[in-house]
Amino acid sequence: MILYKTVGKAAQAEQIIEKSRFITHVRPVASREEADSFFAEIKKEYPGVVMATVYNNLKSLVDKGYIRRLSLDDGPDHCDRTVRHDHLICMKCGQITDAYLPDMKDFFEDKLSDKIESYELQLKWICPKCRKSSLENGGEQNDKVEM
Repeated sequence: MILYKTVGKAAQAEQIIEKSRFITHVRPVASREEADSFFAEIKKEYPGVVMATVYNNLKSLVDKGYIRRLSLDDGPDHCDRTVRHDHLICMKCGQITDAYLPDMKDFFEDKLSDKIESYELQLKWICPKCRKSSLENGGEQNDKVEM
C-alpha cells in the first residue's frame, strides 16, 4: 500500500515510500519523538522527501490509531505509543517519562456522574537528574520552579 509519493526536485526522480517502510521509521515508538526526528531519519533513505509529507503521514497514522499524538503546553507535539499510559513531565528540563498508573476512567466517570471517552494525565514534577543537579548546586530538595 502506497502511503505517499514525492518528486525530488534535484533528481526529478519519483520516489514511492510504502506504508510499511514509513512505519518501520516510526516504529512502535518506545520513546516519544518529534516529527523532526522522523524527518531526519527518513531523509537519509529518501532524500526527496519534504517535511510536510512527514507531518501529513504522521497525522494519517494518528488518525488510523497506529500511534497517538502527545501535545504538550510548552513544546512541539510528539508521537507516542497507543498503549494506555500517562506522563511525568519535568518542569526544569522537559523530559517526558512514561507512568503506568492504574486506569482511572471508572473513577472519573463516578465523580462526574457521566461517561468519558478517554483521558490523558500529565503530571508535572522535577526529574531525579534535575533534582540531583539542584542539590549539587546548593538548592533544596523541594526547590520550586518559577512559572
